[in-house]
Amino acid sequence: MELQDVNLEELEKRYKRERDGKIKERLHYLLLLKEGYKDRDIEKICHTSKSSVSFWHCRFKEEGFEGLRDRKGRGKKAKLSEENLKELDSILDKPYTMENGYTRGWQTKDVQVLIKSKFGVSYGSRHVRRIISNLGFVRLVPRPRHKRRNQKDVDEFKELFKKNSEVWVKT
Repeated sequence: MELQDVNLEELEKRYKRERDGKIKERLHYLLLLKEGYKDRDIEKICHTSKSSVSFWHCRFKEEGFEGLRDRKGRGKKAKLSEENLKELDSILDKPYTMENGYTRGWQTKDVQVLIKSKFGVSYGSRHVRRIISNLGFVRLVPRPRHKRRNQKDVDEFKELFKKNSEVWVKT
């Protein structure tokens, strides 16, 4: 699609409607080109490189407005496949069994060791937490009781406000 074939009003309309910042920047390049600016002028106006402006101009010529979008398949590829993640999910559904036979919940370091031994992939603890979270698990942290907690007051409160009691409380 040639830039001459698109009128200025349509470009401005698409520029104003666009929510993605990267595409909006690329539309801005096209707007300036349509207004008669050269690549070097746009480079100075937008604080970018001339090659960037010409690259997006060529992509627009070849593919039109869809060419301004990023292509799929970019970025770092995942080390664990979908099948591996499903297997990990099924393993994490069961409680962690310790050496003495007792069970407890999974900790990040346990999952980190499991991934390393089962799939041969080494991840840092932050990334392991991200994987676990993406699988739908939430982290439970035990909360200690306050040292000045008055157990008598707590018991009275529980007795007064039992579950399903019909008491109105202003919040």
